Order: sequence, then C-alpha cells, then structure tokens
Amino acid sequence: MRITGTMVNYYVHCRRQCWLFANGMGFEDDREDVLIGKVMHELQSEGKKNREVAIEGIKVDKLTSDYVTEIKKSDADVEATKWQTLYYNNHNMRCIEIALRHQL
Repeated sequence: MRITGTMVNYYVHCRRQCWLFANGMGFEDDREDVLIGKVMHELQSEGKKNREVAIEGIKVDKLTSDYVTEIKKSDADVEATKWQTLYYNNHNMRCIEIALRHQL
C-alpha cells in the first residue's frame, strides 16, 4: 500500500478515518464540507500560476520555489495539515524539484 499525504492527514486527525480511507471506504466525497472545500480550491487556484501539481502519486495544491501549500476550507486541524505538508516535503522532495523545474 502506498502512503499518501491524505492518509497522513487522516492518521493525525483520526486513525479510524485513515483506516477507512486506506481500505477504500472513504465516505466523505459527497459530504457538504468536502464539496465546499473543492469549490474553494478551484476558486483559489483559478487563473493562477503554480497551482495544483500531480506527480508520482502526490497532489500538491500550490507549489513555488519556496513553499509547498495545502489549501483547506478551515483551520480546524492545523496539526494534520502540517504533517501532510511535511510528508510532501520530506518524502517527495525529488519529485517536487522536478515539478518546479518544469513550472518555473
């Protein structure tokens, strides 16, 4: 099983949620909060440079030469978002460097 940034976020937030997601039982796709978050994500990145990048199994919401950014609907679980972003930084730095060379 390949660990994803979403799994890291869910693990910090709620281990049961992580287990459900990892086993294909993520029931959140149709929740109102998730749908609002997706719309906010689209509006935030609309027409902007360095928006979502997908490489080798990760999706980074915003990528610059200085930052990896995750866009969230609220600051309800900053700790989970912090660990998700650290996962991207630590485990996928080579991929991020490649994406930056192609984007900037």
